[in-house]
Amino acid sequence: MPYIYKEVDALDTDPPPAAVGDGSCVALIKHFVPGLIGAPTSSWRAGGNVLELGTKIAKGTAIATFVNGRYPNLAHGNHAAIVLKVMQSGIWVVDQWKAKAVISARLIRIPPPRQQRNKDGSFRNPSDNALAYFVIE
Repeated sequence: MPYIYKEVDALDTDPPPAAVGDGSCVALIKHFVPGLIGAPTSSWRAGGNVLELGTKIAKGTAIATFVNGRYPNLAHGNHAAIVLKVMQSGIWVVDQWKAKAVISARLIRIPPPRQQRNKDGSFRNPSDNALAYFVIE
């Protein structure tokens, strides 16, 4: 079951709103998305791949990068965001991270083929790789 924040458009403003919580991507999800408010990331599970589901994904759906179906909670190299629009070339999201200090929209693109995966099959630079995102369930 996906978790959806129906008022996501209210976060895509100019000027952008200030980051919430500690400014991390997880804080954004836990602050706004019903069903995930205050929920530990250890309870998050990977649903369908965002690009494979494409336009079936509702605006406002919470998404994240996962390793073996779990959110890795590393200091770097993982990310969570809220979907604005899914396209063939990438995912428009609303997100935040500590160094950014605001909530804003950005396009997470599909990288060129040689930059998509590491030799071990894991996603290369998953936070900026649209192929690495899954629906949070």
